[in-house]
Amino acid sequence: MNRRRLLLRHEYNKYIHFEDKEVERICIEKWDKDKDGKLSKEEAAAVSSIGTIHIQDGRKFNELQYFSGWKPQQWVTNDSVYFDGVVGEVTIPQNITNIGIAYGWRIMYNVRPDSNQNLIVIFLGEMKEIGYWAISGDSNLRGEAFSILLPNTPTPPAFNKWVGENYNLCRVLYVPDRSVELYKAANITDVGKILPISEYKGNY
Repeated sequence: MNRRRLLLRHEYNKYIHFEDKEVERICIEKWDKDKDGKLSKEEAAAVSSIGTIHIQDGRKFNELQYFSGWKPQQWVTNDSVYFDGVVGEVTIPQNITNIGIAYGWRIMYNVRPDSNQNLIVIFLGEMKEIGYWAISGDSNLRGEAFSILLPNTPTPPAFNKWVGENYNLCRVLYVPDRSVELYKAANITDVGKILPISEYKGNY
């Protein structure tokens, strides 16, 4: 019985279990190489370029964190995570430590920000640069569109014209508790509030 349970657990742990069924459908359609109707962690880790991933309104793609082989490169990839609505969430894998046009990928959206709702971007890596046009939308869509979580970045990364032509886009930047004052001293532009990550309640 114990051996059978171990085998079942091993089989279960081989696969990614998506919170959002529509996101799961898209990922299986794109990357299920063995056509078994499931996406294994091994299949996800083999993806080196994600192309453009659309996250529809109200959807979550936190399972992107398993795409550990994703290696965006300038002039090689033009990858993007594209939010199609005012509510959404994505978790970026730990191996990604830079974002922006110069790094071959960015985050985009094309909806008018909602004062009562928010996009959530979680960077698991220790970020080095949030660079040129890292997060951008239509320049006419003014307002706080998203919040960012940097749980593993104790030292503020370089923020280099990171929101393109937009302004006041980041509602809250959540950082390690011990680093709040360090981030405030960095005078990061286009951020409404800098708060300790312990205050993040897991909602929009």
